[in-house]
Amino acid sequence: MIKGLSEQRWLPRLGHLRLGIKKKTAQDVEYPAEIDYFILDPQTPDAKRNEDLKSQFKKLYGVEPKSIKIMFPPAKPELFFAQWYKRYGKSTLKKCIGDGETATCATEEFAQGLEVIGKNDFGQPVVKCAGLHCVHQTKAKADCRRLASLQVLLPDLTGIGVWQINTSSSNSIRNINSAIEWLQGICGRFYMLPLTLMRVKTDIEYEGKRSVHYCLQIDQKDVKLEKLQLMAQTPGDKILLPPPDQAKDPLLYADAEDAQVEDKPAHEAQPGPAKAEEPAKEQKPAAEEKQKAKAQETANAFDFKELDRPTQEKAVREMTGKVAKKRGLSAENYGNQLKNRFRFQKISELSDAKLKGIYEILTAELDGVDGAGQ
Repeated sequence: MIKGLSEQRWLPRLGHLRLGIKKKTAQDVEYPAEIDYFILDPQTPDAKRNEDLKSQFKKLYGVEPKSIKIMFPPAKPELFFAQWYKRYGKSTLKKCIGDGETATCATEEFAQGLEVIGKNDFGQPVVKCAGLHCVHQTKAKADCRRLASLQVLLPDLTGIGVWQINTSSSNSIRNINSAIEWLQGICGRFYMLPLTLMRVKTDIEYEGKRSVHYCLQIDQKDVKLEKLQLMAQTPGDKILLPPPDQAKDPLLYADAEDAQVEDKPAHEAQPGPAKAEEPAKEQKPAAEEKQKAKAQETANAFDFKELDRPTQEKAVREMTGKVAKKRGLSAENYGNQLKNRFRFQKISELSDAKLKGIYEILTAELDGVDGAGQ
């Protein structure tokens, strides 16, 4: 093992999720325009795979999806949601990057007109960063602006990797930062939880003018908070994300907010003729036994409320042991995780409603684990 290297893990970047398109004026001049939906822009080396990913995305969410299912990756927020002031020139060269207090310029030339306070380890000038009041933001043709790069997982698409979303919206930045914080407070962690990312219509007033934008916002429409808490288990190994794509996004350095490059619509793949399956006579008894077992589990969950309290507690303990075994954990370890999520010391302390809720979620998790290998 090589210290400082062997323990690192990388997740590849599969592409971007775009928040806008390019339009043309009557004079055939391109300009960025914000949209109210997500556009998938795969950027893997395989063109065929890119088209397949677009097709999957379209089948899942439609042509113009305003909400998608995501997960935050297991990494520190400053890695998967990097936020900076960035200055670019006409080329893709990054001239300066800052945090509102200090900034690093690529060369001495790019530090001209700014207050130099030192140099970094690579000899690059470090200057005072004035943030929104920087001369490069207030001039007529501003070439510096805030930029946040959110990297998320799309669990319903094939492939392992992150998708990057660039935004310069202060409201979107606040919304995502707030979601990360309240998830940590409520669930004990913010990553690897099923979430919904939405484009939300927002009326914004700036310098006396009102305009409509479509900000990013996290919600969870399909899972109750109690179940979300149960899904949050003890944190595992952290994954080191690739640094955000630093290439200049020209649409974010124009006048429109949150604009991106237009993606061509994907052609939906046509399914081929289905092949007739041969009956598996030898496997039929095993399949019937499994079906009966699942039916019995469903019946047990349905009749749970009819059991007396001691029997209910026993059923929860047994189900905890089954789920723990499937997850490769000891019953004690998994039981402690449940106690941390529901904040109880003894099962006898739980209300009838919460005890029933835990049993139902354990049953659902067991079904999910069983079906994962099929």
